[in-house]
Amino acid sequence: VFEKKGIKIIRLGLNPTEDLGENFVIGGAYHPALGELANSRLMLNIVKEMLNKVILEKDKTLKIYVNPKLISQLIGQRRANIVYLKKEYQIKEIKVIPKKELKGRDIEFAFV
Repeated sequence: VFEKKGIKIIRLGLNPTEDLGENFVIGGAYHPALGELANSRLMLNIVKEMLNKVILEKDKTLKIYVNPKLISQLIGQRRANIVYLKKEYQIKEIKVIPKKELKGRDIEFAFV
């Protein structure tokens, strides 16, 4: 939501300390990797948006090219994004490939 409006998010979540840990949270979302989870979901949504615009080639391998710094966000924790994409789009194999030339959350993909 913020990114689409050009608003940069500089920090997400709270840094756990002795006084602020899992046992001291009264309500709301708490996860030590909340920022990573949110960014991972954002990357998943970007890939879904792109895949929804093309004719899928289910018998081929999907290669997704992404900036090396964002590989873990694209794959997702415990490979959750890859598992989701394979199941949702019935893709046999997905390979995530680093490409330094890509800036920010830019993604390229190809079926091979």
